[in-house]
Amino acid sequence: MSLRAMAMLAAITTSSVIAQGKVLLYEGFDYTPGQSVAGNEGGFGWDAGDAWQVGGDAGGSSTGEEIGGGLTFADLPTMGGALQMNTNHNGQGGQQVGNLTAARRVGSNAVVPVSTWLYTSFLFQKRNTAQDDDIRGEEVVQISTSATAGSTKFRHRVKNRSWTNNATAHDKAGIGYNGSITGTADAVALQQTYLAIAEFANVNKSGDQQAKIWILSEDDWNAIDHSDGLSTADLNANHTATATSAWTGNVMLNATDFLQMEVSTEFGKITRVTYDEFRLMESLADITTPIPEPATLVLLGAAGLMVRCRRA
Repeated sequence: MSLRAMAMLAAITTSSVIAQGKVLLYEGFDYTPGQSVAGNEGGFGWDAGDAWQVGGDAGGSSTGEEIGGGLTFADLPTMGGALQMNTNHNGQGGQQVGNLTAARRVGSNAVVPVSTWLYTSFLFQKRNTAQDDDIRGEEVVQISTSATAGSTKFRHRVKNRSWTNNATAHDKAGIGYNGSITGTADAVALQQTYLAIAEFANVNKSGDQQAKIWILSEDDWNAIDHSDGLSTADLNANHTATATSAWTGNVMLNATDFLQMEVSTEFGKITRVTYDEFRLMESLADITTPIPEPATLVLLGAAGLMVRCRRA
């Protein structure tokens, strides 16, 4: 293949990532298995130097995170590994509940105009083998003003056990435009991979901000003809769990904010979750947009540079 042809392919490949809208951020956790996610900065759309950080206040013997085998989901494009998180809070500081958080600054590519509609998607799987191991555990993906604490917004709760009465606990999904979450009692099973999709309306605008989350099983996804796109009507008709939240304030998405992937648990209980294939998008259609592998982008980008140098 000539250098000119390689350069043209580079442009076509890269532009396909932002077709039908735009994939602002992508993280497929294509890192070395068995190692911490901390310090890694792959994916797509993130600012250079903005690597993953790990923190929180859980300190049990089973608390930790590492890159594991990637999740798969029907015909959804996937890449690399996945983030596996475990927590067993040891009650340090007299607290009953603690959390483990992996965070990464969203950066300049996440800054969008007023009244933008944003969409997120990611895969998750609760890896506990028995419900009794999951008492008072919670798994949340959210944006925050800091890496480990701060004010939270754009919250996705993908699974939760009741914090008050174990006998009547529910496996709840939920969504929140600001720090609070509106939940549902729809069941989300253990050891099953789900696709979470969320819509946030009128980002960066005061008033009339609404958010909705849909959690889909593979059967739900396969029931949708997404070959020519995806709509909220498709999601409303095919989901395992859903929740809606309204907010009248002005929730801003800033370059200095952090994406947080978090797991929380009660003292003495182990909670295990895997997250994978996170996307921040301006279109639902971009859930299925293939992301070129990092090596391909580097190779094709180098080809384009060589052509420019040759002309010079």
